[in-house]
Amino acid sequence: MSAGRNRNSSNNDNNNNNNNIPSTTRDGFDLISRTPLQWRKPRLAASTSTSNATPFVDITYDISYNNHNNQSSSDLYKYDRCARIAFNRPHVLHAFRPQTIREIQQALQLAIDDPMVLVILLTSNNKSNTNTNTNNTTVAPAFCAGGDQTVRSNNGGYQDGTEAYPKLRVLELQIQMRRCPKPIMGVVDGYAIGGGHILQMMCDLTLASDRSVFGQTGPRMGSFDAGYGSTRVRTVSRL
Repeated sequence: MSAGRNRNSSNNDNNNNNNNIPSTTRDGFDLISRTPLQWRKPRLAASTSTSNATPFVDITYDISYNNHNNQSSSDLYKYDRCARIAFNRPHVLHAFRPQTIREIQQALQLAIDDPMVLVILLTSNNKSNTNTNTNNTTVAPAFCAGGDQTVRSNNGGYQDGTEAYPKLRVLELQIQMRRCPKPIMGVVDGYAIGGGHILQMMCDLTLASDRSVFGQTGPRMGSFDAGYGSTRVRTVSRL
């Protein structure tokens, strides 16, 4: 009897161990699509016409879809529900100005309001290994190099002509990101410096390429992030 119980116990242990071995069908891994993502411009609300909508200049905003089964246009969101917000100023290492921040806020709100979007990507448009600026000079790939110093006002703040007063709404964007009910994933390729570094820390998760560089330049010149950046650095550094 004792030997029989021991054999049964051993068999049960082996079965439990086999159940713990990862497999292609465990935890839903087999449900993950292997088809490359395709992107399209989002459908606007019925009350907003395309002609009246203000196009984004400093960023791009797209929604992923998968049409490999020849779905109708009404089913384009059936399999992939991801929004992609990307910096689109490669000539200045995707540095942001007041207009850039406001456009990201608008795109983020679109993604939050869209019931078909479940995940939000924050990234940059690096179309090749290197980018060129307006002088055809090669510049390094970047996620975001922080505030654009060419529009920084001598009286404080940033002014690109789109704000009544010199202002950069970065803190408002950081609050919006941390209160976002949907996960935000930072996808970094290249430099994430200063304010760009802070924005990727505001994300719930960051994926970075091997050539990515992270850093803060402010402390070298007596400046620091007065928004969520300081508290996030402290929190992340403790992990």
